[in-house]
Amino acid sequence: MSNQKLLLLVVLLLHQSSSVFLSTLTTGGPSPPCGQTCPCSGSSLPPPSLLSPPVPAGASGKQSSEPNLPSATHPVSLRPAGAAGRSPWASPHQQGSRTMLGPLALLCALLFPGGVAAISLTQRAVAVGRVGGSATLSCQASAYVSYIHWYLHQEGTDPKRILMLDMSRLSVERYGGLEADKIDAKKGKESNSCELSVKKLQKSDEGVYYCAAWECDESGWIMVFAEGTKVIVTPPDRSLDADTSPKPTLFLPSMAEIKFDRTGTYLCLLENFFPDVVKIDWKEKNSKRILISQQGNTMKTKDTYMKYTWLTRTKKSINKEHKCIFTHETNKGAVDHEIAFHSMKKELAVIDSIEASLKDENDPLQLQLANTSAYYTYVILLVKSMFYTIIITYCLLGRPALCCNEKSCNTWWPKAPLFFTGCFR
Repeated sequence: MSNQKLLLLVVLLLHQSSSVFLSTLTTGGPSPPCGQTCPCSGSSLPPPSLLSPPVPAGASGKQSSEPNLPSATHPVSLRPAGAAGRSPWASPHQQGSRTMLGPLALLCALLFPGGVAAISLTQRAVAVGRVGGSATLSCQASAYVSYIHWYLHQEGTDPKRILMLDMSRLSVERYGGLEADKIDAKKGKESNSCELSVKKLQKSDEGVYYCAAWECDESGWIMVFAEGTKVIVTPPDRSLDADTSPKPTLFLPSMAEIKFDRTGTYLCLLENFFPDVVKIDWKEKNSKRILISQQGNTMKTKDTYMKYTWLTRTKKSINKEHKCIFTHETNKGAVDHEIAFHSMKKELAVIDSIEASLKDENDPLQLQLANTSAYYTYVILLVKSMFYTIIITYCLLGRPALCCNEKSCNTWWPKAPLFFTGCFR
């Protein structure tokens, strides 16, 4: 019975949308793909006007010659000017009949729930080269794109487009007066990939290089950016193969912090690493959940860098084992390191025993018993002291006195004290 209802729903939807198909065929208008109202009519090539991106407002309030770029850690899709709302490239017939395609879109959503996958671009985080050498940057697209654009963003300046590669004809167009002996691009070995080569490196070439591509969606063309590759240029005498991985130093929670603040802070200090691109996460042992932690700024020390991070946990949580995971980006790729922090069970046991003893001391009955015991102890010591005083006094007063001839003297007080027995001449 359920299959019959579904079939009836399909027939009704097709009947409602049949007029749209007939109108499209008679007027010669293009038919949008199933579940999509993209004005590009299935074409992977953007309109000629988009090969030179529009001029959006820059972050400083003035007009910039290139689209604003995202940060180096968060890829963002950039929509060109005029693409908001309805698409500026859609024909009037498409705009008028778009509302009539609702049943057909619903049908396609039911039959093909996956929809159309969006394009994503992937880049390595860092590339290091010597002065006078070269650096190769790769860009991998998740699907076929006709053009790949390259942008350079340097600190304190607006992003600028430096190159465009035609993936089908393998032709390169450079911007800003750059020549082939300085910058070049070619199709990568992997499918839908591109490689950018920056030659004759100088310190002025440092910055973040982004690859981007146009993508068509329901509302028009949007530009999708990758996360970007940071290019670092080193002196010519520096070895790029030396071991410059982070050297960790660990600090466990202190007893005072656990006792008074009821929390524990783990600290991990990373030193003597290069380049300065490192990602740090904290997790509990045998857990995949990333914990919320704090990280300090990356600081430069001579030719290397240092960075510290800390994790604050409750007294109950420090009973578990934790680990600090950091990924260091180098020319050879990302290198993962893992540092284990043992649990604080022994320290917690000591603190609990101290707290238990302090709790017993603060108990009223225990306090009264302690006061009573101290009182009787004082009385016993006082009586004992008086008894000893009497004995010593009797011994001193009852001793016979000696005269100068070392014989006992028969004085008027036979038991005179010693200081009365002096010899008088």
